[in-house]
Amino acid sequence: MAVSQHGSTKTRFDYLLSAGNYDPDSAVGPNFQFSDINYYDFHFPADHSPDSVPVGTNLRIIAEVGKYDSKTNLFQLRPVKTNMR
Repeated sequence: MAVSQHGSTKTRFDYLLSAGNYDPDSAVGPNFQFSDINYYDFHFPADHSPDSVPVGTNLRIIAEVGKYDSKTNLFQLRPVKTNMR
């Protein structure tokens, strides 16, 4: 997982996600993106909510699939439920 600020905002982010465990040198499978979300949009369970979601965090995600962008090869996702792995 990689993360960057969404535009000039300080509390909104874009997350680039791939399947499998984090490896800084490779990615397996298709690429996914959460675009323009904040920490609370992950919908972590209240009793297992991390303090932050830094680069390299391995997550288990349930999401709604949005559109596919053939220019960026990204599937846009909207998080429904997220857990730490």
